[in-house]
Amino acid sequence: MAGIRAREKHFWPWLEKSDADAVLVQEIKAQNDTFPFEHAHAAGYTAHIVGQKGFNGVAILTRGKSDRVIDHLPGDPKDLQARYIEVDFEGIRLACLYLPNGNPIHDPIKYPYKLDWMSRLEARMAEILTKEIPALFGGDYNVCPTAKDIWDETANAGEAHVQREARAAWFRMKNLGLSEVRADNHDYTFWDFKSGRFQKDQGLNIDFMLVTPQLADNLKGAGVDRDARIEKDAKPSDHAPIWAEFYKP
Repeated sequence: MAGIRAREKHFWPWLEKSDADAVLVQEIKAQNDTFPFEHAHAAGYTAHIVGQKGFNGVAILTRGKSDRVIDHLPGDPKDLQARYIEVDFEGIRLACLYLPNGNPIHDPIKYPYKLDWMSRLEARMAEILTKEIPALFGGDYNVCPTAKDIWDETANAGEAHVQREARAAWFRMKNLGLSEVRADNHDYTFWDFKSGRFQKDQGLNIDFMLVTPQLADNLKGAGVDRDARIEKDAKPSDHAPIWAEFYKP
């Protein structure tokens, strides 16, 4: 999202139009005292956030009551970056994640941190799978798993989201037994603001929902809300929302 306050004129009308039961938001760039809870409540949503001043931050909005489970990714108590939250909502575990970017790849901290974070996420997914909980892990994975998920792999060869180790980590997570709800659809979800990337459709597919078998069996449909990325009166995010609809069990 790149800042919920900066994009409120775009976000709240989109939320009303989408009529979603649950919304997972990343990079809110807000803390508890600056997040617009009043707007969420006025729209009929319960809001759970893990905020951080100036960058990062994740939130889950649900239409009705939901219960927070954890507000950090297990495995490293020293990791204070606001990148992960889980809530239980109507019998489903919702996990919202904002995976580290990892650039530059030769940085001694950033790229190793990305890979370690992915390893910890894999462990959390495996733990939930063993409990046979219907679950959805959604958000900005900051990985283009295949060449189809990026407009020009050669032009982006030095970026963390196309590195062999990051891609392998993404597939290890998926291969735990999770399903990507857009497995046959590689529509882009992100376009850089510069150089007319959106207008040229020079984008990346880095936003995903991975779901457990219990939830995959109830999938009704999914896609990318590309229209939400079109720049009109209010400046949108550089990401387009992805959506999924499920039959009730």
